[in-house]
Amino acid sequence: MKKFYQTKTITKTAVLIFVVALSVAAGFYACTKPTEGIDIIVNTSSLEKAPTLIQFVNANPNSTTALPSTFTATITGSGAQYVQISGGGQNFVVNNGLLPISLTKEATPSPATPVTFNVYASVPGFAPVSQTFSIVGDVVSQVSFPLVEYANIPAGTSVLTTSTALNSGVSPAVKLTTTTNANLSENATLSIPAGTQMLDANGAVINAGALNATVVQYGTSSPTLAASFPGGLNPVNVIGADKNPIPGGVNFVSAGLLGINMMAGTTPVKSFSQPLQMTVELQSGLINFMTGNPVQAGETIPVWSLDETTGQWKSDGTATVAIDGNGKLAATTSVAHLSWWNIDWYYQRPNYNTVSHSFTINIIPSALPWSGTYEVQLQTANGNYLAGFHTYHPQTDFFQSEIAFILGQTRSGFATIAGKYGFSIGSVPNISSAKVVIYDANGKKVAESPLFNLTVTNSVDVNLTAPTPPDLTLTFDITATCLNKPAKVYPSGWFTLTDVTTKTSANVYFTSGHTTVTLKTGDQYTLSTNYSGTVYTSAVTTLGKSDFTIGGSATTQGAALTGVAKYTVATNTLAVTASITLANCN
Repeated sequence: MKKFYQTKTITKTAVLIFVVALSVAAGFYACTKPTEGIDIIVNTSSLEKAPTLIQFVNANPNSTTALPSTFTATITGSGAQYVQISGGGQNFVVNNGLLPISLTKEATPSPATPVTFNVYASVPGFAPVSQTFSIVGDVVSQVSFPLVEYANIPAGTSVLTTSTALNSGVSPAVKLTTTTNANLSENATLSIPAGTQMLDANGAVINAGALNATVVQYGTSSPTLAASFPGGLNPVNVIGADKNPIPGGVNFVSAGLLGINMMAGTTPVKSFSQPLQMTVELQSGLINFMTGNPVQAGETIPVWSLDETTGQWKSDGTATVAIDGNGKLAATTSVAHLSWWNIDWYYQRPNYNTVSHSFTINIIPSALPWSGTYEVQLQTANGNYLAGFHTYHPQTDFFQSEIAFILGQTRSGFATIAGKYGFSIGSVPNISSAKVVIYDANGKKVAESPLFNLTVTNSVDVNLTAPTPPDLTLTFDITATCLNKPAKVYPSGWFTLTDVTTKTSANVYFTSGHTTVTLKTGDQYTLSTNYSGTVYTSAVTTLGKSDFTIGGSATTQGAALTGVAKYTVATNTLAVTASITLANCN
């Protein structure tokens, strides 16, 4: 089942939110305690539910900056008690950008009782990231968390990093303004009134002599916005203007997004003795989602602030539109505390700012089989995000057809239909001019439809030039032998296939030591996994349609993964049998 118009809902093998290439993957479960003196075989797939791999990546694909080798993530929310690191426990350490999590065997995720939790991480040199997940079934999935690097910003963003003087924690009048660039023609200004005191988390004045501030601005027509938007553009944990939760959450249509972080000396600033003024220039020709017409001076747009640790967005007033000193329309509001600030309209299926209308997107690739990872977005005429499928894997997701069902309130699920690509939905945002845009895993636009009236168009075809398909099917069977106990393990967990030739990689999930993939002959590959801090890696092997031996690649940090490959001409299949040795299976 797939979920539409919701936040990071985990279903089949990808994430559908029609609203998130890889490195060393994280490990698998060890064996359970065997009966004394008896060799046993352990099938680890029964020890976890809904295995999910979160990969933190640099939002700028051209940056060469590596993420820290390890950092910690925080998981909170109503379902946090059921979330574990793969292998057990709640020490959520990200290794080499990867965080493999799963639900405990006690969890019972379903569309009626989803397991919802928030993942937050603050990585040095990058903007903090916060995303909310809602797991509705026991299925394998993986999702990407793009991180905005302050020193190498992705296209469509702007970052201001500055330091100003304080007098015992009191600021003079200061204006902090982001700069425009080739991919972002609007700026944002944060105005600090003279005499403003910097306050810590307890509301106490911070006695410091310098204020270090970082402001990240996201352009509303950038694909980075949808991928990096904290909490997701379809959050379920939302407090409305009436101070009550909005049932089912909302779908944001953004007019501007800022992430603001400040340090007074070495202490984080959380609030101020008096409000600051935040002004965000609006994209030229921006359409007011409520009226369907271009935004005009004098109009107001709702403002929302984010609790980063819980992933909860809260209605926080409105911003008023006026002409700024640059002759551009800009939205201005007051800021009393620090967080992410979001100037957005919203819609909510099935009744608020939506139309009950069946709509189908048919994706037509130029070659089959079609595989990879894509972002499929529904956008306004000037490129503002409306909805999207963040991690679309055509090789497994195929066509997603919406199925409506009632569970206290109107919800929806999706069924997979093999043999074609795209998806269908039963209601749409109430906007007359829209388009479908598809991006590859590197954020490159690979397809775009003509404009169409979303409220009356029944279907749209999107032609896509597909990459050269892989030409060889591989079946993998891996076992692990325990040195300290008489047990053999069929591991369930994440492994990484790295194409050394193209310098790309993909994480694949092994269930009880088995998986099937398709790869390109002639390229060189390695296979690796991580268990308890030990990396198991095969030697670089050239893939061909013949039998061969897979050597191990052991280093001071790692151990060998070895095996043999047998080719069958009749089925064009390469059967790989491999093994690793575990020193400790406690």
